[in-house]
Amino acid sequence: MTALVLTAGLLVGWTDSVSIAPISPSQVALRSALLPGWGQLLNGKPLKALGVWAVLGGLGAELAFLDRHYRQYRRAHRCRVLGQTDCSLPAAWAELSTETLRQRRDAYRNARDLFWILLLAVYGLNVLDAYVDAHLRDFDVSPQLAGSPPASLAPGLRLRLRFR
Repeated sequence: MTALVLTAGLLVGWTDSVSIAPISPSQVALRSALLPGWGQLLNGKPLKALGVWAVLGGLGAELAFLDRHYRQYRRAHRCRVLGQTDCSLPAAWAELSTETLRQRRDAYRNARDLFWILLLAVYGLNVLDAYVDAHLRDFDVSPQLAGSPPASLAPGLRLRLRFR
């Protein structure tokens, strides 16, 4: 029960009266690499962690779907090429040509491989986001920064002519 309350507190963003020492950005990145979303939770960004879990879960589900279909078409193509009759394929696939089975097998394999790349990219971006966010934890983003901008950045127009 205590773990559930602590987890709910992390997701909602509750803070305890005990101050927690800041963790170094490399430690946050390491923890986010071990468990995606952990770095975002350590940085106090529970919605980012939920986003990471949602995207990785969606990509993982699609990856499982594509892999299952790729294996079915690979088995069907292999059975057709080897001339086996005991493959227990769906009845609708009996009408498909060997070339069609090969094309569908290759299409599912290419899509599956693309989703592996996307999954690894999102995983890497998760670690990078946690690392950068840990570095910027103490960055001042208040509207009252250190004063007015220098004159060179002030809005306006300036014309400068130089004659020699």
